[in-house]
Amino acid sequence: MLVEFADFGCKYCERFATEVYPLVEERYVSTGRLRFGFKHLPLRSHPLAREEAVASECVAKQDPFAFWRIHDRLFADARRVHGIEDVYREIGVIGVAASEAKRCVAGRGGYASIQADIDEAHGLGLSGTPAFALGTVESDRVTILKTRTGFATFERLASWIDETLDGGTTTRVARP
Repeated sequence: MLVEFADFGCKYCERFATEVYPLVEERYVSTGRLRFGFKHLPLRSHPLAREEAVASECVAKQDPFAFWRIHDRLFADARRVHGIEDVYREIGVIGVAASEAKRCVAGRGGYASIQADIDEAHGLGLSGTPAFALGTVESDRVTILKTRTGFATFERLASWIDETLDGGTTTRVARP
């Protein structure tokens, strides 16, 4: 299991989402070698990041698959998102009720799960983005084997992943 801790305002997270992840999907996820997960780690240096994270969680409450659509739009169109109203516009574009997302954000929906992600990242010693945790899954329990922080090219990330997968843990990595 590869878990990315990211911030929608982070340009290196954007690069991972648009340049590296498609290659990770092709080589590892679609082949069943590992699963991929996303967790929020909004940084204080990106003032809109926490609101974007909350809005994305509110979208997921309406439609779990819509989370990935808003994730992809926010990273693909990061330069067009300057405020929360831009986020709501993007939510409307993906076919989810922006008005319902606004109510959810105003009601602080999603804040608890985001704080749990932040606490988990900090517990793993992760404080910058993008950050990654690589582990195994057994009976719905993830055991983290190693972590890394910072952008990496696909080649460097693949080498880091392969060190673990080829080290005998492949059979313990959950299939999608």
